[in-house]
Amino acid sequence: MYSGVMSSQKSSNSDLDHNLGADLKQHADFNLSFAKETDLSYRTLVKAGFARPESARKTIEDICKNCENNSINVLKILESINRVEDPDYAILAFKDIYQSQKKTVENIAENSNNSLITSPLASLMQVLGASKSFAMLMRTHTDLINAAANDPNHLLHMTLEERVSDLLQAIQSYSATVVNEEKDDEKNCNSCTVPISSMPFAQAVCALRARYRQHIAAIMAYDLASADPVELQPDISRKLSDAADAALEAALAIARGQVSGSCCCRFAIIAMGKLGAQEINYVSDIDLIYVVEPTNGVKQ
Repeated sequence: MYSGVMSSQKSSNSDLDHNLGADLKQHADFNLSFAKETDLSYRTLVKAGFARPESARKTIEDICKNCENNSINVLKILESINRVEDPDYAILAFKDIYQSQKKTVENIAENSNNSLITSPLASLMQVLGASKSFAMLMRTHTDLINAAANDPNHLLHMTLEERVSDLLQAIQSYSATVVNEEKDDEKNCNSCTVPISSMPFAQAVCALRARYRQHIAAIMAYDLASADPVELQPDISRKLSDAADAALEAALAIARGQVSGSCCCRFAIIAMGKLGAQEINYVSDIDLIYVVEPTNGVKQ
């Protein structure tokens, strides 16, 4: 029953995604005749995708004027903006983060090859044009900028186990043993090891949010760089689901650190719906079921 509904929806969505992918590819194959120009004429800016070319011209001029080492120039900006969903917002957001994180952005631009659409600068622009929330966060989070631009920590292709380990490391977790005194045929007692965060609550939550967002930024940049979104599925949804699973594991480790005697409680989180099927997208909420059982001899 479930698969039948999904099959119908998938067929419809596949057609839409295919058309979108074809449009993106056609746009990407455009030889960027404007890219050989250094002027910011109305025609050049319209070709680049700007709906408000006059505003874009002023913004680009301001950016280039403030770049003393010429790592950011008109040519790089026009090529990096080529496949951005919302070029007008992206260039304004780029100006904001350049003003607040100048050295970081210039380093990214210096490592960007003008001949590559998916250069670090292009990846950053694509994320800025697709997510206003990320654009705002990047004003004060250098690590998030780098995650979107070039993924220096190799977050994109992590397995589920690696994502869990990475987020647990971000909250400085340590291992504790949960013991159940009920005997079985093989051992005197059952026991398992669980992670517990050693950081203060507020600090741990901030650390988890920051690192989780870096995972999502790296995935989003990879997704946006594709000319064919259908080709990347279901890999993107699986990566997003793994990141959410890892965040839940880390959140549980934070909670254990706040509750005295938490090692005496066996606790499980069961993912339902899209997360359980590893089909979440960027804006999905998650449905969970909590299963709790005290260890032997402990009152609930």
